[in-house]
Amino acid sequence: MSWLTSLVSPIIDGIKHLTKSRVSLKIFSLILRPKWVGEIKGYVGEVQVTNKGKKIAYNLTANIEVERDGIYAEVLEVKLVANGRVTHQGKVITIVKKKEPARNVDYKWRDQKNQKFQDVWEKFRQNDLAFLVFPKKFHAGVAILESPIRTSTIDLLKLWPRVEHRVTITVKAETSEKNTVSATRTFRFEVGDEDDASSIFVH
Repeated sequence: MSWLTSLVSPIIDGIKHLTKSRVSLKIFSLILRPKWVGEIKGYVGEVQVTNKGKKIAYNLTANIEVERDGIYAEVLEVKLVANGRVTHQGKVITIVKKKEPARNVDYKWRDQKNQKFQDVWEKFRQNDLAFLVFPKKFHAGVAILESPIRTSTIDLLKLWPRVEHRVTITVKAETSEKNTVSATRTFRFEVGDEDDASSIFVH
């Protein structure tokens, strides 16, 4: 048995070394934060992605899909119209400009210091930590034809209470040899009541 152990052990060590030396993308810690725009409630999501391999990953991108009951959830594009006083029957004016199925959801990468936002993470080194934020659209303080009324536009995920949802995230990158590497993870969760202000965490 000793000769077999001496033969197998270096092979296992070699496999571990090769695995560690390559790009190894990991996805973890989904958080969905509730956000109200006027009376409209939606969620903004975020996951963490890291590279556990020794090699640098290049051009990190992502694909995000959100489903419930076998169909896609919705991304709402909501416009808030207000200048601190512009209201309708005492309420801030909000408009849902459009609804889209939550497939290929737009996103942004941000760094740990919350200082850099980007569509593509060009160099993703060992143990780098990137935050994938979605949906990404947020335009604040846009004037309409020089009117004193101000607008903000934001994309929100529309999630339904007491229904199981699935967020499937795939991240892709390239090695220095131009080979594609990827990782996929699906997070499952249920949403609380419609007026629940709690964030959703899935590890």
